[in-house]
Amino acid sequence: MTADSRKPRRAERAACLALLLAALGADGVAAAHEGHEHVAHEIAPAAAPATSLSWQSARLEAVAALDGQGLVVWIDDYASNRPLSGLAVAAQVGAATVQAQESEPGTYRVPADLLGGAPGDVVLALSVRGEGWDERFAGRLPRPPPRAAQEHGPWRRRLPAALGAAVLFGGALVLWRRRTRRAR
Repeated sequence: MTADSRKPRRAERAACLALLLAALGADGVAAAHEGHEHVAHEIAPAAAPATSLSWQSARLEAVAALDGQGLVVWIDDYASNRPLSGLAVAAQVGAATVQAQESEPGTYRVPADLLGGAPGDVVLALSVRGEGWDERFAGRLPRPPPRAAQEHGPWRRRLPAALGAAVLFGGALVLWRRRTRRAR
């Protein structure tokens, strides 16, 4: 073997080593596609608090939840499951009673600034009035954790793959430079 025939083998070995390092650095997460999500899921604690409250009576069903904009209450007819419009919905949070505004048929909202910013659960009492009837519901609604706490470090899962890709790119760059120097 001549010295010139050894150089391509060294380049092939360097490329194989770069591929091996990239494969070892990959975190094993495939891209999600129709109906499949290949991400390691964290196991939720068994006693995780509910993020919504639901009530039902002989006349209606109500579901309340906190979103980023405030309290949302959905109210449907129990028998037909149709949204109920034109109701007087009052939400009592602590000592304050606030009238909810209908945003869509059967959907009533209370802005977040009217709910109070105290940490912890929201103790909620709802009064729902229609034509000739009055329903009252009560419960404790946990506040969702701050958004920043929910999204801490998604880059950590991608770091090994990024490092592997950088090594692969670096190996390819070294091979390309060697070939261009040899061509001169």
